[in-house]
Amino acid sequence: MTLAALAAFGVAGKFLKDDAALSQKAEAADQTLKSVEKAMAERRALVEEYSQREARIEQINREIDGINEQGRELRSEINVLSNYARAGVLDNQLKNLTERKTVLGERLAELDRLQRPFLPPSAFSEEELQQRDASLRGVVNLYLRVREKGFLLIQKGLFAPSVMHKESKFRDVSVGELFRYLEEEWVKNPPSGLHYELLELAYSGNRIELILRRSAHSTSDGRTVPVAYCKERWWLDEKGKIRRWDEEISASEKPAVSSGFRSVKLSDN
Repeated sequence: MTLAALAAFGVAGKFLKDDAALSQKAEAADQTLKSVEKAMAERRALVEEYSQREARIEQINREIDGINEQGRELRSEINVLSNYARAGVLDNQLKNLTERKTVLGERLAELDRLQRPFLPPSAFSEEELQQRDASLRGVVNLYLRVREKGFLLIQKGLFAPSVMHKESKFRDVSVGELFRYLEEEWVKNPPSGLHYELLELAYSGNRIELILRRSAHSTSDGRTVPVAYCKERWWLDEKGKIRRWDEEISASEKPAVSSGFRSVKLSDN
């Protein structure tokens, strides 16, 4: 029994030694594997970095090629311009361009001036609108006073050389022809005590609207002409003259100004 025990103890000791050696070998192999994986990861990173670097280099080379091409084009243009400069052509072209620029600038300013009377109120500042309000009040008050008195010559000065009116079925007629008709009407039935009361005044662009209350006495039989409402509509040309003139008479109902028009205060107060 003693010999058997000793033999068993010897075998167990040898087994433990072999197991320890195997464990050391396995640990060493594991460390080697980790080192290999780390090295492979580092190599993959280097390969990726190299690929990115190559792509960037290729992109830079394309940019360099593009810049070189632009440089060649610029040198070509410089050579052409130098030839022009030596021949004095460039100075002439610059002078012509400057003159054209001046002409275009003047033309743009003129077009801007011509289109302003046709723009809606929203295109102007409040200060500009108030200036136009005051100007329009003056023109309308003059128009009403001379119309009451029959001062046709002064009234005629407010109209454009050719006018469209309902009496001509809105065909173009000369302002002289229109006022010959008005003078004939005045002679046939000269009103006495003709009076126009301005109730509303409004505008949008070159369109003007007047809402009036009209009263008069007939000189032929002494009858009083009933009070009537009148809506006058003007279309102005670029010089501010009346180009088209229309009016609607209503015996009972006061007309209204059109929507979108700016109403003008009838007095400064």
